[in-house]
Amino acid sequence: MKVLRLGFMALALGTAAASGMYLVGCQASTSTGADSADDTGGGCPDEDPFCDEDDNGGDDSDSGDGDFEGGSSGGGDGGGIFGGSKQQNADMSVFDKVLVVEKGKDDKVGKVKLYPADLKFGMSSEQIAKVYDRLLDEVYVELYKTTPVGPQTKALDYELKEKKAQIRRSRLEFGNLPTGLDNGPLNGEYSYGNDESMAKLDLGNGIVRHFFFFDDRLWKIYDEVTLKEGSSFGTSFGTAVAFAKSQFGTDPKKIEPDYDRGINYEMAEWRDGTTILRLYNREAQKIVAVVFIDESVQSKLPTLRKNRPQDPTAVDPAVRKITRPTDGQKK
Repeated sequence: MKVLRLGFMALALGTAAASGMYLVGCQASTSTGADSADDTGGGCPDEDPFCDEDDNGGDDSDSGDGDFEGGSSGGGDGGGIFGGSKQQNADMSVFDKVLVVEKGKDDKVGKVKLYPADLKFGMSSEQIAKVYDRLLDEVYVELYKTTPVGPQTKALDYELKEKKAQIRRSRLEFGNLPTGLDNGPLNGEYSYGNDESMAKLDLGNGIVRHFFFFDDRLWKIYDEVTLKEGSSFGTSFGTAVAFAKSQFGTDPKKIEPDYDRGINYEMAEWRDGTTILRLYNREAQKIVAVVFIDESVQSKLPTLRKNRPQDPTAVDPAVRKITRPTDGQKK
């Protein structure tokens, strides 16, 4: 019976490790596919917001750039994502970073790096899910090593499966029907009838990440980060802005709320020529929103969002024409 138990443990660890190795290979090939999909050699289609004919390589989101001497990162509460005693022998910090800024040797202003390092604008929701599959596999291999075989390993199996399913299950299409998001803080981050969608990831570490897509291609990440003691962003919008400023080395552009223009919160904004970083003041909810936007797509929003929301109180043009006063009538 003892031999059987040890054999089962070895099989479980071997399966988890093999799974992690497979996903690393899968992600590498998938990311290559995403990059090559835009490189058709025939110029940019008019409707493709991610295509840039002047692109000279586009490695801005990769890690390990030789031109940079180092970086800084922050976000989350550093407390791990699973709670209880399971996390004590595993490094959960890979999920706790939000803002990563790197500077060249002579640069005064930093450059935003999407995190995790494999994450890139233009990825599909499935490609993003596989990035997190790989990271979760790496963390859970360590957890399996210290977990007795039996009900606890089965619980880990279920926990891992559920966390991997989040992005895939949460996929929401913004078609022609309204969603429950319209009455929440994300209202204004998307439009209907323009092939937009969203997915969500909440690993329970005080960071809720929302991925926004055009034609299933990532163009915006909206992180809700809990403001609290011990977090790099601090306990207020002011401390969050100060932290981001310390990373960039420059003051942000301040933007006041303008509800007529769809700006619902006070904002601080930085631009590095590729990525727009915005911090939204949601201090009343003990949250700072940290938003990463592909600047090339942002500039094309007026043409990408061809379908505009209809005003239900507006008078139909045909009715307006019939009821319009004619010459000589009192207006």
